[in-house]
Amino acid sequence: MASTTERGLGREWQALTTQARTIFEPVCHICKQAIDLALPATHRLSWTLDHLDARAHYGTACPPIDRTRPAHRSCNSRKGDRERVGTRWTL
Repeated sequence: MASTTERGLGREWQALTTQARTIFEPVCHICKQAIDLALPATHRLSWTLDHLDARAHYGTACPPIDRTRPAHRSCNSRKGDRERVGTRWTL
């Protein structure tokens, strides 16, 4: 798995992720289930920070924190680079 720096995110994204963990409840915004913060980062149900907008909107810049939400790693991966419109995901 590529690091955040290798994916063009770096320290700014890491700082945003740390801040988001203190702001948001540990509930996946996609499946609405609780996220176990004790799980290792590589576990499919671990906590990740999801971009609400496709990353293409921001390039290597970080989105504002209000355009992010917590998600399970597997839910976030399944969503991929799509945006939520109403109740559907779109490219």
